[in-house]
Amino acid sequence: MVTTAKDLTIFVGHSGSGKTEIALNWAWQLADSFPAVALVDLDILNPYFTSRQLAEPLQKKGIEVVAAPRGLANTDLPAISPRVRGLIKGQEYRVVCDVGGDDLGAIALGQFAADIEDQDYQLLFVVNPLRPLTRKPQDIAARVREIEAAAGLRVTALVSNPNLGGETRRAIVQRGHKIVQGAAARLELPIAFLAVRSDLAGEVKDLFPVPLFPLRIFLKKPWELALGQASPGGAQAFIV
Repeated sequence: MVTTAKDLTIFVGHSGSGKTEIALNWAWQLADSFPAVALVDLDILNPYFTSRQLAEPLQKKGIEVVAAPRGLANTDLPAISPRVRGLIKGQEYRVVCDVGGDDLGAIALGQFAADIEDQDYQLLFVVNPLRPLTRKPQDIAARVREIEAAAGLRVTALVSNPNLGGETRRAIVQRGHKIVQGAAARLELPIAFLAVRSDLAGEVKDLFPVPLFPLRIFLKKPWELALGQASPGGAQAFIV
């Protein structure tokens, strides 16, 4: 799946959708097949769950990490590193973008809309239908349109990521994915893949005729970090 992906893959989605975890996994798998991979962290608001938490292991994997500066929540047009534009316009890297989950994050992305449209890209909206703002197909469709309007770009596909963190079970995935299917039909968009924690992949692989993307869990909650729980990728972390 990853090896046939576009040169530029952009993940957007509301808080709790799991977009950052998926972006991390996408970049990690790309690095197994391509020599030059970059992960652009445009999530300028979320203080806890961010790609930059894992900058060191990502860099050891050979992934360049470019992060937007913090403290930009009150700016109308956040200032982003010139390196981001260079990566988007260049041809040397496979680029993965993790975009903040609200209008401000989409506006940050929108600074590069003209450059992005010139590239071979996919803009994937990650949906966790168990989160408050995306529990119904019509709500998901509304969120997609909001992000599109703010970014000035069209979403090319949905990513289904139904989960309750460590409490996720087969029935939750099954019920949640049906909601995402309803949203995809309403939006007339394909579902790029169904994301699921890797230890559940075997249980759900035959539920739906959609590509399955098993997730290694990288991110940990602040209290897990404080308690010194499992290292990045450990099974006890939660999808966020």
